[in-house]
Amino acid sequence: MSSKDHISPSPLILVVEDDRFVRELGEIYLASEGYRVTSVTDGVGVRAAMSREPAALVLMDLKLPGEDGLSLTRYLREHYD
Repeated sequence: MSSKDHISPSPLILVVEDDRFVRELGEIYLASEGYRVTSVTDGVGVRAAMSREPAALVLMDLKLPGEDGLSLTRYLREHYD
């Protein structure tokens, strides 16, 4: 077993933003700081991304198409640590 086997992956950050420019800017910055980043544009994407791999941190836009960021945040608090 090598020492690489003991290294944890960097934390996953989920960026929830419907504005493409802002979303991509956040992705680029966070990745440059060593984080793994997943980004989505709406509530359907949030639920799918979190079911695949829960994020350590979620950066949430409040004004999203369909379901707003506050109701999504409530959902996350009810279903994830």
